[in-house]
Amino acid sequence: MNFIGTFVLGLTITTADTLPHEPDPWWGRDKALHFAVSYTAYNVFSSVQGEGGGEPAALALSMGVLKELYDWKIKGSSFSYRDLLYDAGGILLALVLSR
Repeated sequence: MNFIGTFVLGLTITTADTLPHEPDPWWGRDKALHFAVSYTAYNVFSSVQGEGGGEPAALALSMGVLKELYDWKIKGSSFSYRDLLYDAGGILLALVLSR
């Protein structure tokens, strides 16, 4: 695991939820988890496929979208576009570092 991956994992573990009264805060453990899981998912899908690019990115982002649909339809909470932005950020960082 490279330095950035280690940093992202550490950020995920150490970040506490902030602004607990806001229903969907911009910062917090949930956002760090979205970023880190998407970063990791892209790398896993890239290693399975044998190359980076569009397909691993689409698969990783699909996981984030499915999770938000689950939250909305099954759990009854809101669909978070902010979570999807963090998913996209993790994928983008993984894509840039894999080049």
